[in-house]
Amino acid sequence: MAPDEEWDDEEWDEDYEETILGFSPLTFKLASVSSVLVILMLVLSLVLTSFGFYSGVAHLKVMIDVEEHYSSDDIILNAEVMANSPLFGSLESEGDYKVVYDGEVRTTGKVVLGDDGRDSISLPYEDFFVDNGDYTLTVMFGDKQVSDSVELNMVAKTVTCTIFFIGHDICDGDLCDPVLTTITFGSSEDPLNSKTVAPTGSGEIEVYFYNNDAPTESEKYDTAYWNNDNSRPRDDWELVQTITFATELNSGYWQYDGGSVEEFAISNFQMSLDPDYFRQNQDGDYTMSVSYNNTYVSEVEGADFEQKDGRSDWRWFFLEGKG
Repeated sequence: MAPDEEWDDEEWDEDYEETILGFSPLTFKLASVSSVLVILMLVLSLVLTSFGFYSGVAHLKVMIDVEEHYSSDDIILNAEVMANSPLFGSLESEGDYKVVYDGEVRTTGKVVLGDDGRDSISLPYEDFFVDNGDYTLTVMFGDKQVSDSVELNMVAKTVTCTIFFIGHDICDGDLCDPVLTTITFGSSEDPLNSKTVAPTGSGEIEVYFYNNDAPTESEKYDTAYWNNDNSRPRDDWELVQTITFATELNSGYWQYDGGSVEEFAISNFQMSLDPDYFRQNQDGDYTMSVSYNNTYVSEVEGADFEQKDGRSDWRWFFLEGKG
């Protein structure tokens, strides 16, 4: 064809194909749709925990209730599990948990995350509790795991009867009637690390009388005189009353030998003892010996069955004889 010859319309239509950025319109459209789909899938994987190219967990956290065992009658372990899906992945919804005490697994279970990546765990202490100490809750999703720990104290290691006066107080007016006594339970034999606990169990208090003259003026205010047995030989103590009692967290009862059943004061183990149940005809000193046996989760291997023995604190108090 000569340079000056012109193309007619039919020849132009047959030989020319329109392109977009070097691609045919169909190819360009397919590429655009694919790109949009890829972007949409990426956005969905970032927004929806249930959508992604694979299943897994990115960030995992478990947190035991910050007020766990804050109250002595708390008997359920509560914890929250939180997780995020991995980049471009869906959230793995099912995991496992375990509770470990003293290096041994005490209980296990499943964690099932909701669409928000959360789950709650509620475990009665009786399902895993063995003895006072630290318990570790571990949550596992595949090879990813996190833990949180809490100290739980449910059994008594020590027991005492707290007397709300020392010798000189008892001689003034009617302060000896009633004799206010609180049974106090400790979580450890180490006084520096012991915490007050409200255990489940039973025990008894033996009240002893020691025939003695009224305290002198110096003895009235001598705390050492009232808090040791040095001047009161054990062979001369006379058992004058036995009080049985039982406790269950912050409730319970106590009973004189041959007397009626009395409930402990609300929220503690305080007794208002009527001294006439054990007062003798002559002046003298009195002391209390207390014993206690834990019964909480007694069927669990390793539970503490050993009897706990203690004394009143102050050890001695004075009562005038019956008129």
